Amino acid sequence: MSNLDKEKILKYEAEIREAESILTEITSVDSDKFIRDSMMIRAMKYTLIVLIEAICNICRHVLAKKSHIVVEEYMEAIIRMREKGFLSEETANRLIPLTKLRHQLIHGYWKTDDRRLYRETKESLKIIDKFISEIQHLK
Repeated sequence: MSNLDKEKILKYEAEIREAESILTEITSVDSDKFIRDSMMIRAMKYTLIVLIEAICNICRHVLAKKSHIVVEEYMEAIIRMREKGFLSEETANRLIPLTKLRHQLIHGYWKTDDRRLYRETKESLKIIDKFISEIQHLK
């Protein structure tokens, strides 16, 4: 098995931490204030996309280097990471809804219910530290 590119993973981890910080700040305001602020809503959407892409790029890198598996779809990357034992069941199962959310935001399938966006984002932030910890154990 090939070694992981630690610099690449650190770069993605930094993107994840920055996105997590921004999303934590946004979700620290009252949901009613969030709903009335279109700039905050747009910032949340963009930052969620960045966060999820960085998470999935780490997963794709790990799969390629440790298992010689190439995946194109972000959802598949999370599922395969779970199957290979690189991510716990809990972490993978909590990242899958985030991946679906990114897909909906990118492709416009979800005409945003901003309260739902706020609620799901705030809840999803709880898994980020666990994801990073599990990835760091692979290095």
